[in-house]
Amino acid sequence: MDRFDFIIGGAGSAGCVLAKRLSVNPRKRVLLLEAGGSDRRFWIRTPIGYGKTFYDQAVNWKYPVTTRHGLRCSAVDAFLRPAMQRANLVVRTGVLVRRVVIEGARAVGVEYQVGGRGVRAAATDEVVLSAGAINSPQLLQLSGVGPAELLRRHGIAVASDNPAVGGGLRDHLGISYFYRASEPTLNGVLGSWRGRIGAGLQFLLQRSGPLSLSVNQMGGMVRSDPSLPRPDIQLYFSPISYTTETTGKRPLLRPDPYPGFMLGFNACRSSSTGRIDIASGDPAAPPRIVPNYLSTEQDIRAAISGARLIGRPDDTVHARTDRRRTCVRPGSGVRRGHRTGLPCSSRYGLSPLRHLRHAARIRRWCCRCRTARLWRSRPSRR
Repeated sequence: MDRFDFIIGGAGSAGCVLAKRLSVNPRKRVLLLEAGGSDRRFWIRTPIGYGKTFYDQAVNWKYPVTTRHGLRCSAVDAFLRPAMQRANLVVRTGVLVRRVVIEGARAVGVEYQVGGRGVRAAATDEVVLSAGAINSPQLLQLSGVGPAELLRRHGIAVASDNPAVGGGLRDHLGISYFYRASEPTLNGVLGSWRGRIGAGLQFLLQRSGPLSLSVNQMGGMVRSDPSLPRPDIQLYFSPISYTTETTGKRPLLRPDPYPGFMLGFNACRSSSTGRIDIASGDPAAPPRIVPNYLSTEQDIRAAISGARLIGRPDDTVHARTDRRRTCVRPGSGVRRGHRTGLPCSSRYGLSPLRHLRHAARIRRWCCRCRTARLWRSRPSRR
């Protein structure tokens, strides 16, 4: 059995930083375990490649997109790769951590899987879980730390009955509006083979152009009401529009056949809380995620405020007179609620607030999550 001073589970942003910092002392051996594979792929290294890999479960662990010198600069590039030259740091990818080994009240190591073979590694100092908001509580529950009734139901021995593990989930619900524009946008560049080839050559030769940009090229933190003491809404802007109803795809390189752009927002401080719980004792099985979006009046008011903020440009003189610029999604029988600014549909016979709750449950186009792996979530029953 391998022995290390520190074992880190998960090579995301936090895991990469920890691996670099903990391995500074050459006398301390550090093991970093990561379920994903290599990041040396074209669409991972390309900033706008986020749109190509978003639904690719083989490579996408929903990390943030940051760029440097025209290339994506991830936590691996900034922190982990320079530290991998140290002899006391061992990085193993393509491995699945099955559980933390607990003896008494202390974590003493981990069990992980390489292919079909189980391996155990011991930690003399600490085991650090940095597997993200989804997989960290899942791994704790698989290790016997969590709600006792849930653990017993899935045949897991209880090491610590702690209902808080998996609870307190808070996520930022994003709502996006797609517009037909009166001026050229990236739709014209990426909407044809000629444009895509030109953008590709510009990226390969100069590390510039559309492919060197992140998905959202502009944004900001704003107050939905000037009387508020601090910003409560985060805005996103992208000079491209695309169909979002294609299941399992995010076709940024297949934009709408007309000039378009996207405006989106999410509330900064969500108050709705949900849970993440294991659905079985199999570490490879996705957990059951119940986000409980919009289950508080505070979050409903925040969503309404954000929608009204997005709608303000539509009330300007220029917007009213320029018929070439229009919001196309929401569309197809969906109109803007006069009092709320939110999408509401007579098709459902719902009021704007009730429709907002309903849309969150059925996960239609107007309510999308920007965090972790909540696409696997089950609809809230609340």
